[in-house]
This record gives sequence, structure tokens and C-alpha cells, in this order.
Amino acid sequence: MSRNRYQYDKKQTAKLTEARVNNTKLYWQLLKQGSGLCKSNISLSVFGQYFNSVNNPGSPFFTADEDILHFIDRYERN
Repeated sequence: MSRNRYQYDKKQTAKLTEARVNNTKLYWQLLKQGSGLCKSNISLSVFGQYFNSVNNPGSPFFTADEDILHFIDRYERN
């Protein structure tokens, strides 16, 4: 079973490597298959609303990331 799995993985890797150069559509299809990603049914407006609410400094649940604030401060001072 291990040997068959190894052979399968080897074939898929070769297929992916070849598709990277010769067939871009197949390449991305194989990458998506391997990642286990599925399409989301969330609308763009709901997605945007969520991130606006999460990043709202006026919200009582908002907590600024100290590392990011430090980075921005250093960047602005150069």
C-alpha cells in the first residue's frame, strides 16, 4: 500500500511539474485539489462587513496588535 501511494504521489508530482509550464489551467486545478479548498458561498458584501466589524477601533471587542503598531511606528520614523 505504501509503495502504491508513493507511486501515485510521484505521478501527481510529475503531472503538476509538467502542467506548471505547459497547462496553467490544469496546474491550478491540481493545486486546488491537493489543498482541500472548497468554494465559499459567502457574498462579497458579507465578507467585507465581517472584516469591517473585526477591524473597527470603536468596537468594545477591538484589540490592536502591539507588534503591528510597533512596526508602523518604526516604519513611519524610518
